[in-house]
Amino acid sequence: MSALKEKYNEYFNYDVSLTPKFPKVLLLEVTNLCNHSCVFCTHCKMTRRKGFINEELAYRLLEEAYNEGSREVGFYMMGEPLLDKNLEKYIKYAKDLGYSYTFITTNGLLFNYNRMVSIIESGLDSIKFSFNGGDREHYLFAHGSDCYEEVKNNIITLSNYRKENGCNIKIYMSCILTRYTKNDGKKIIKTFSPFVDDIFINECIKTGGANAEIEDTVCIEGKAMSKSIQDGICFFPFNRVHVTYEGYLTLCCQDLENYLIIEDLNKMSLKEAWNSERFQRIRKRHIDGNLEGTLCYNCLNNANESVKPLAEEYAGYLSENSEVRRQIIQSRIEKLLDSVSNA
Repeated sequence: MSALKEKYNEYFNYDVSLTPKFPKVLLLEVTNLCNHSCVFCTHCKMTRRKGFINEELAYRLLEEAYNEGSREVGFYMMGEPLLDKNLEKYIKYAKDLGYSYTFITTNGLLFNYNRMVSIIESGLDSIKFSFNGGDREHYLFAHGSDCYEEVKNNIITLSNYRKENGCNIKIYMSCILTRYTKNDGKKIIKTFSPFVDDIFINECIKTGGANAEIEDTVCIEGKAMSKSIQDGICFFPFNRVHVTYEGYLTLCCQDLENYLIIEDLNKMSLKEAWNSERFQRIRKRHIDGNLEGTLCYNCLNNANESVKPLAEEYAGYLSENSEVRRQIIQSRIEKLLDSVSNA
């Protein structure tokens, strides 16, 4: 089993109760801005306000989570973490507090040499590159950005730097295969296995209950369900802390429009929010399988039902009309097929 898969499987060891133990893992969204437009991602549909986490709030949440028992922190959710100029400060602060494992997932475009050295010196333990194409044309199709060679070189440069300087940072890669790039896995492994510690190949699936338009366009046929469940219950509400850049505690790292916000951490501590009555109520609904009308229901049941936010005062607008997004995807598919036919 791959190292990435082993780490992911750790999440499934969780206490299904109304007030589970405070999680070992914190995901802190430093920004919800992104510089790519991946064909399978809902980010381009986002209507919630975009921005960066308040620096003092980030420090406070890192300290509170550590004091409650968290020892691993990832600095990303719905955005590209390298867009935040304070990222290195947060990593160093977490390591100084005593976090044993700090990590990010990035598309890697901004990971040039100077940023690479800065990130490594801050103490980052692992970096995972989201690299979703076996060649330039497939990468452009997946990412909407023609930077296959640039990001590839960034990964190779990091690998060489690590070898030359004896760094301990782990280098991972994930690749999402669509129905048009489903044979890219072997090519990705052949190209990058000399430079990274592990490669996690995933098949494109619906996630977050808000991207119905990808199911019949780019998802691998028969692969449309979320992988975050075990025995019908999602682990997110029980075994991981998710905090948006605004400072909201949410159920899910895929909460595009803040439809799953539980509490405002600008008004209460992480401990209070984790054990709050509102969080206990939604956990009970998960345990009872009573999630109709929530985004969780759509995600867990591969449904496209009308849903409402748990706390409307924090939510953006979740568009139920995906036709514009579908047209964008179809246009990208046509360009890819044209490039193949003209090759």
